[in-house]
Amino acid sequence: MENFSRLKADFVLKKSSLDEYRKIIDFFEYELSKLNTDIFIVKKILEFPFVIFCSPKDTIFFSRVVWNFYENSVLTVIKLTTDQRGKLDTLFQFKNWVYQQVKKRYELDFKNWMKKSKFDSNTKMILKKAEKVRNQIIAHFDKHPLLGMGKLKYLDIKELEQLKNSLNSVLETLSFDVEPTKMLHPSYNDPKGVGYRSDIEALLDSIAKNSEILNMPERSPELWKCQKESLDKEGEKIFNKYRKKFNLSEVYE
Repeated sequence: MENFSRLKADFVLKKSSLDEYRKIIDFFEYELSKLNTDIFIVKKILEFPFVIFCSPKDTIFFSRVVWNFYENSVLTVIKLTTDQRGKLDTLFQFKNWVYQQVKKRYELDFKNWMKKSKFDSNTKMILKKAEKVRNQIIAHFDKHPLLGMGKLKYLDIKELEQLKNSLNSVLETLSFDVEPTKMLHPSYNDPKGVGYRSDIEALLDSIAKNSEILNMPERSPELWKCQKESLDKEGEKIFNKYRKKFNLSEVYE
């Protein structure tokens, strides 16, 4: 008995559809790679302790990067899921098209296979939330929601990441036994642990490494005596982590 999960598209799909299928897979892989990369960058920026190493006036660039990448990610999610133009604009329309290209003997197997990537109720709810944000604020200005903006909830990064992961799952399932490999550049996704460091991580590390406060114990010992008490316990751990990272001695016990 054949194991459907191990079958390649060449066996499952009609031969006449294979060229078009591969082109569309490549297209959606490219679109999802942009989404994955944007969210990766946003997460790295949000995780960085700017409050320790920078004054607010020095974070304007990064706040704009986060906001613009966030907006673009929401637009991409909706573009890939709920836009209704054309026949193959969304991943779900593509899924329906692929089903039409499946050989008769594999139709039931394909239906069962696609259940692996089915959106659960929570993901569907987040998607509706994303659509409202896209339609009422990002892509258009809806006067009525704007008058009561407190009632319209933005997606947080965890919700956006959940949508991204769900879309990745749909594409991976539609790729049959071939896992897409271009979702992230190797330096943004280090699966073999070879020590790649992304450009955004290098940039953020340079901010910490060159910050006045990180080097204050050596450069301004008297000023450091006053500054040392300003961090809470969590801040002390973060400060020591970066000191150690750049071969400086820890200053909090």
